[in-house]
Amino acid sequence: MSLNEKNAAFEQIKALDAVLENLSKDLEASKLKETKKDLRNQLQEIREVVNSVVLLLRNVNSLNLQNHVIAELNNVAYRQI
Repeated sequence: MSLNEKNAAFEQIKALDAVLENLSKDLEASKLKETKKDLRNQLQEIREVVNSVVLLLRNVNSLNLQNHVIAELNNVAYRQI
């Protein structure tokens, strides 16, 4: 993974985080309690996945992804399918 690719990934994650923040604010304005609770839980799960990916990307010290990092990223991705 090149430095440009890593930076691009962080930018995409930052954009996703902004979308999640906006959804969270919109959700809090909602009056539908049951839906609100379910969606809040789903948003939290998504944020946990995003945070896992950020931690993995931060641990990539070299410009080459090592097999265990690739395996962890795949694990995070497939767990959410």
